[in-house]
Amino acid sequence: MPDEEILSRYEMLGNGIEDKYGRHVPAKRKEDGKDCIITILDPQLKVVPEQVLKAVRASEKLSELLSRTILLCIEAGETGGGNYYLVFEASPFGDLKTLIKRKGGLSPEETLTIAYRLAATLRVASSVGENHLDLTSSCVFVDPESLNVRVGRFGFCYLLPPYAQAQKTKPYHGTPEYMAPEVCSGKAGDASSDIYALGILIYEMIAGKTPFMSSSASTTMKRQVYEKPLPLHLVKPTLQGVDVIEKVVSKLLAKDPKTRPADGTEVMEMLAELQGTFPKAIYELEPEREEAPKVLCNIAVPEATRAKVQEVEASPRETQVFTGLAELVAQEVEAKATVPQQARVEVSRPTEAFDTQALEEALKKTKEEASEKEEKVQAEEKPLEAEVRKEEPEAKKETEGETLEEPKASSVEEKPAEGTLEGKKGDEWFVDGTKPFTALPEDGEPDEEKKESRMFWVIVGVLGVLIVVGGVLYFGRPEPPPPPRPATEIVKELPKAPEPQLTPEQLKAKRIKELLEQGLQAIEDEKPELAMEKALMVLAEDPANTAAKELSNTAKELIEAKKALEAKKAEEEAKKEKEKAQETKPAQPTKPEKVVEVPVEKVEKPKKPTPERAPKPQAQVKPAEAKQPAKIPAPEMSDEEKQAKIQALLREGRDKFKDGDYQGSIKAFNKVLELQPDNKIARTMIEQAKAKLGQ
Repeated sequence: MPDEEILSRYEMLGNGIEDKYGRHVPAKRKEDGKDCIITILDPQLKVVPEQVLKAVRASEKLSELLSRTILLCIEAGETGGGNYYLVFEASPFGDLKTLIKRKGGLSPEETLTIAYRLAATLRVASSVGENHLDLTSSCVFVDPESLNVRVGRFGFCYLLPPYAQAQKTKPYHGTPEYMAPEVCSGKAGDASSDIYALGILIYEMIAGKTPFMSSSASTTMKRQVYEKPLPLHLVKPTLQGVDVIEKVVSKLLAKDPKTRPADGTEVMEMLAELQGTFPKAIYELEPEREEAPKVLCNIAVPEATRAKVQEVEASPRETQVFTGLAELVAQEVEAKATVPQQARVEVSRPTEAFDTQALEEALKKTKEEASEKEEKVQAEEKPLEAEVRKEEPEAKKETEGETLEEPKASSVEEKPAEGTLEGKKGDEWFVDGTKPFTALPEDGEPDEEKKESRMFWVIVGVLGVLIVVGGVLYFGRPEPPPPPRPATEIVKELPKAPEPQLTPEQLKAKRIKELLEQGLQAIEDEKPELAMEKALMVLAEDPANTAAKELSNTAKELIEAKKALEAKKAEEEAKKEKEKAQETKPAQPTKPEKVVEVPVEKVEKPKKPTPERAPKPQAQVKPAEAKQPAKIPAPEMSDEEKQAKIQALLREGRDKFKDGDYQGSIKAFNKVLELQPDNKIARTMIEQAKAKLGQ
């Protein structure tokens, strides 16, 4: 919490919020009533004074631009508890994230106006080498009426390190939903990264949400690197002119930083070209400040460190390029290797910040010493050459393997040149012109080695040729012809003749015929329910079809007869159970005189139904069957007349069956059998009528 010194100068307006940087408390300066935000850095971040001083230096450079859109740092210091704090200007407007959430997305005109002013802010900041690197809708503040913008947290990039894959669990500067692909990959951010974040903001203002959102930060960063955002015309298909904005967003969200717009100026030009499509968009900027606010810094930093930080720096995380640095360093190292120890002490001086003057002086002295050394070496080389020439004839008589100048080389090594390193270890990496190359032995060993190597390669070549020939013979042999195919398969594969196309009436007649055939088959299979279903299907298509009506009546009668048979069987079973129960009762009585009476009565009862079964109606049918040969129609009857008579007899038999005249029904169906002996309907009805007579 703020200490008494801060409370004496600022009035706290609430508890504030906390994030990875620390606690941000809204306050008001008592001196002039200016609204501000006090950021007390988290001590666990272990921020050093130099980092805070860099953030203050960034605000000082930005304040010189007199831009109203940038919220500057006005004070920095250290609390009594040892925590560093920063005081920034507060925005009079609400943040952009809340505005988007309340409206569910902004109109194209509002989006272009805000984006144009944000691009101008990035242009101004990059002109002094400052980048935001965490541009989100939470640190952008917008006036809903005039659409003026304010951008906060410039300089926070110095308080935390950038994202690194090796330290992903530690706090880092940036928000995954707005981080550029190169930053998500662990590279340093720059002005192009802010351009990418501006593209994310434009997408969010139109769609109402960022293009890449996931449950974890690592997944979001992977999507930033590998995925493309969902096109805006699919997110907002009814929004007019969204295709034009989508083209601008696609350029800002390019994965390669080199293909994005170079700076905020180019983005402003791209947005200004859309004025014809969206004439209500505002492309005007706010006037500049009248004067820059003063920054009060109470951080105790060593003077050397403070002067170093106040030097003109490159943008955050940008490396300065020193042209010719490598050459100067190499020359200085060489100079130190050749200059005597006393000279080295004299020319030694601090080389902090790469003092080029010291390097130039060392370079001059090195050249002078090198020239002196060359003169000495040349003076020593002349007697050495003479000695080598004298020893050349003697070297030929020496034994095999001895070199010409080994002794001489050792003598040369015994006299190191003055001013060089001990033992001349560095010379081992270079060719010394004073040392002649060793002569090869004259015993012919190299020729034998060459012969052996040639023989080896000849054998390898022969084996390779044999392998190639074997492969050609194996894989190049002709395949055996396939066996002859049987004629039946060939006939099956022949194209079938196309079936003639039928008219709707013909199709209907064919379908009715199939249904009737299926119904008759169901009657034969003793499935009257299925036959009734087929008959109803035919009547649905052709209500006047007589065959379907007859099939329906027959199925109905069969269903009723089936039910009657089932009822009869149930009665007989019940009767049998009753008789069994009555037969078992006489064995249980205790009185002996009743045992004689009960069996007499029980014996007489089973004989009662016998008279009913005696007069069997089948005997009456025999005369009809005996008269069948006399009633066979004459062969002179035509098929149409025969079918008509059969249908009439079937109707007559069904009517008599319904009226209870089962004998007359049997006679009618017998006549049908005389005309058509294989008529299954007539046979089924006869059996049902006989069953009725027996019942």
